Amino acid sequence: MESLVVLHPHLSLGFGSFLREQDLLAGKGKVTTALICRTTDGGQSWTRQLVGKGRFIYACSVGPQVYAVNVHASVTNDSSYVYFSSDEGRSWHKRGGVAGLITKIMFPSVEQGYAIVNVPGQRHRRAVLLTADGGRTWSPLKHPLPGVRDGVVLPQGGAAFLLTSSTSPVYATHLAHVEHTGQPPQCEELPGFRTDVVSSDAQGNLWFLANDSTGQVRLMKRDARTHRFSMVHRFGSRRPTALGEWVQVRKQEVFVLIAELSTHHNEYRFYHSADGGRQWQEEALPVDYKVKPYAFSSGGDVWLSGTGAEMQVRAAK
Repeated sequence: MESLVVLHPHLSLGFGSFLREQDLLAGKGKVTTALICRTTDGGQSWTRQLVGKGRFIYACSVGPQVYAVNVHASVTNDSSYVYFSSDEGRSWHKRGGVAGLITKIMFPSVEQGYAIVNVPGQRHRRAVLLTADGGRTWSPLKHPLPGVRDGVVLPQGGAAFLLTSSTSPVYATHLAHVEHTGQPPQCEELPGFRTDVVSSDAQGNLWFLANDSTGQVRLMKRDARTHRFSMVHRFGSRRPTALGEWVQVRKQEVFVLIAELSTHHNEYRFYHSADGGRQWQEEALPVDYKVKPYAFSSGGDVWLSGTGAEMQVRAAK
């Protein structure tokens, strides 16, 4: 699976693709069928639903509504299509498509959304697209941003914060505040750190994992009211280089996943704070390496996978 959406404690949807046996026998090894898997028992069992050709690579939800990106690959350029479901994933409707590979979609409301897309024929360049009709039509941001890496939407107001850089193809050095009004984005430099990991909480605070020159990872926070940045915690590393992979916040709980790099395979470490980042506890992961975070539910469940693509769930306490 490429992406997973937790709609409520008794329903999660997984998105991906698979190769059909008849396509392999016919020599069509690159023809994939878009796949949606459904679980109502916390991942113990899954039912499968096929949704035409392509592969689902990303999905998100707004309440019970679900949006998913289906990519159709070709020799020349990829095309991406947005699919929509309003009945908890039972039926799907194909909406608008764009040229290029959409790497992420974000919908603060059912109609308004943002997409980050790889520009066809221009390596390392990503564009930001906007929709005001639920993904049926898309238009480019009137004031283009350089080097868009990732982004989040705020829980209220419909604004997006995007990580950008005009100098690095890997890490962001600036933060852009984008509105659906058409006004120019407001950009600010990230003070003394670079990152490619950002998340937001229910109050609109932004959280970052910053990789510093010492090989350690810092957890940074941007206050929604004052717009000031502060360091919440610095995570030590047993190896020379560590990279921040994922951060999520729920009320006073903070969850962090860090990869410690080596020549053979990365080691992953999971940290949890129950008091907003003042005290931390490292929790042993049930998988050893190739750890991928899949989803974080509003109830505090963490979904991830590891070696062998086995799904693991950390239930909220």
